Amino acid sequence: MNVAKFAEKVLYKPLWPHQRRLVEDTHFYRVVSAGRRSGKTETAQVEGMHTAFSNAGCKVVILSAGQDSARRVTEDIGAELNAHPLTRGAVVDDYATRIRLTNDSEIISLPASQRQVRGLGKGVLLLVMDEAGFQPEELWPAARFIALDERANGSRILLLGGPWGKGFFRNAYLLGSQQDPDYASFSWTMSMNPTLDAAFIERERSRMSRAEAAAELDGVWGDAVGSLFSQELLESCTADIVVPRYQDLRGPATGVLGIDWGVSYDCSSLAGIFRLPVAALNADAEPMPRFVALSYGWKPGEPLHHVIKATVSNIAPFRHVATEVNGVGAYPSSEVRRLAVQSRTGNHDRTKRRWFFISTTAATKTTGYSLLLGMLERGQLVLPRDPDLLRQLAGLRFEQRERGFVHIAAEDAASHDDHADSLMLATLPYKPPRQHRVICHLAALAGSLQAPADARVPALACGTVTTGGGLVVPERPTLQSVGSEAWTAYAPVQAPRPEGFQAGKYFVKTTQGVTHAT
Repeated sequence: MNVAKFAEKVLYKPLWPHQRRLVEDTHFYRVVSAGRRSGKTETAQVEGMHTAFSNAGCKVVILSAGQDSARRVTEDIGAELNAHPLTRGAVVDDYATRIRLTNDSEIISLPASQRQVRGLGKGVLLLVMDEAGFQPEELWPAARFIALDERANGSRILLLGGPWGKGFFRNAYLLGSQQDPDYASFSWTMSMNPTLDAAFIERERSRMSRAEAAAELDGVWGDAVGSLFSQELLESCTADIVVPRYQDLRGPATGVLGIDWGVSYDCSSLAGIFRLPVAALNADAEPMPRFVALSYGWKPGEPLHHVIKATVSNIAPFRHVATEVNGVGAYPSSEVRRLAVQSRTGNHDRTKRRWFFISTTAATKTTGYSLLLGMLERGQLVLPRDPDLLRQLAGLRFEQRERGFVHIAAEDAASHDDHADSLMLATLPYKPPRQHRVICHLAALAGSLQAPADARVPALACGTVTTGGGLVVPERPTLQSVGSEAWTAYAPVQAPRPEGFQAGKYFVKTTQGVTHAT
């Protein structure tokens, strides 16, 4: 039974014509540059299920851009398999990374990491790299060979995602376009989705800039002319770090929190900024305080009271909170502060919190984004490989207007910029009393003279990853307070402990949760 018949007869989900052309292609490398809602992820999941179902004892490996994405893939495939009589009985492991079928085949879904893929070659018949443009360049040499062991048995590699970046994903797409015998390239547009009518798509196109429509609707690469943050700059500061879940953040390290509120079309989002004590790993780098950005978000239309409750539930690790008060932001901002003060009293939270109620204007955005730009250009800020955050930062445009004003916004009013704006708010832009200009409080915290030294962090039992610019950071970064040397680790501390290490003073993330180090 081929993939198309499996989808129709077993999963009751017939493939669309462009999806059938992809799964029937016989090239070893297949590369898909796709617009939104064109069915790329569903196709990869169906082919993965068919491969595992049809080949007893084999492995299917799916690499996603982040850990949360990998978990969602595993959960979606496990639920789909168990929803149909012929494929029922698939078991998802406790960590939501592996699905074992009744024929002993496995579907393994992992976040993109060079360390994760090594040793996976034997038995791998299909490798899928989802959102390939957001996966690290150094992963490709390791990933591409894990399917070679079984090539004689029909193994293949599928790369798919939106048009992003100029690395291995784009190079692979160009090879397929140039008739390389091992590569085949496919370009999918939103109009190929038969559930969407042409009139709707054209209305969407009219609400977007030309560059955004080319990428999001037509799956076409475009140059980032007028970008505030170029893709090259973002890649130079991006690392494949494991971002702790918001609810897992713990003291004693305290950071900065930016909150952007959204309803209906936009989503509410949080951005945290902490110091990143990595001087010991980068002895040859220019000495300067470095920071890491953590991004969290909800789906569009999430009720504000859900966001307020979740935000307050773990606000203790943040000493500075900047919240947007434009539009709908006035009510949730005041409510978050009220509940946080109430919670602080009841839970003996000793953090003396400073609140910034920020009205987002051209001045605050110019000042905040300018600081982010400077930190990125100096290699002072490390970004996670978060597709939503990176897309939105790359989509920001600047325009010099009359009388010297600079306008910074997404390419089009219909574009999302919520994740980017929450990060901008985390720079703490505000106008001091009796002053006419906006300043960023984070600028003082990031200044080399005012900032405390990097904390003396012991070696951690986790690997390291490297930004595109060459900065080495732990895969599970230790977070340091923005204004002190207090730190929190999210990986076990290796023995022996360094001299002066105080038992019980610091926290360590282990598989059992957050515990005091001993």
